[in-house]
Amino acid sequence: MASDAEMASYIADMLNPLGEVRIKRMFGEYCFYVNEKPVGFLCDNEVLVKTNAEMRTLYPEMPQKLLFDGAVNPMWLIDNPDDREAVERYFGIAVKMLPAPKPKKPRALRKPAKTRKYRDGEGSPLNDPAVMGDETTENSD
Repeated sequence: MASDAEMASYIADMLNPLGEVRIKRMFGEYCFYVNEKPVGFLCDNEVLVKTNAEMRTLYPEMPQKLLFDGAVNPMWLIDNPDDREAVERYFGIAVKMLPAPKPKKPRALRKPAKTRKYRDGEGSPLNDPAVMGDETTENSD
C-alpha cells in the first residue's frame, strides 16, 4: 500500500527545525532528506528513521522494524507520528549520528566518435551529389 502525500508533507513540516528538508518519492513511498542526508522513510504511512549500530545501542527502547524482508539494518518505528516531540527527537538523532552520504562519482567522459578518413576526399559523402545536392543544377522557374 502506497503512502499518502499529505502525510509525507505533514512529517516534513515537523522536520523543518532540523535543517533543509526535502522529500523524494521512491517506489510509491517517500524518503526524507535533511540537509541532503537521507534520514527516514514513510512506508505504508508508517514513519521509519534510519539507524546505525551505535544509535540502536544507545536507544534500545525504540521499537524497530525492517524496511523490507531481507533488510539488514532495522529502523526505528515512530508509533505516533502526531507526536511532534518524538519525531523531532529521533530524526534529530539521525541527522547528528548518521554519516554524510558519499559524494557521487563524476560521470566518465565519453570518447569522441571515430571519424572516417577519406583519402583525397574520394568516397566522402560531402563529394556525393546525391547527398549534398547537385550545385550545377539551376532553378528553372
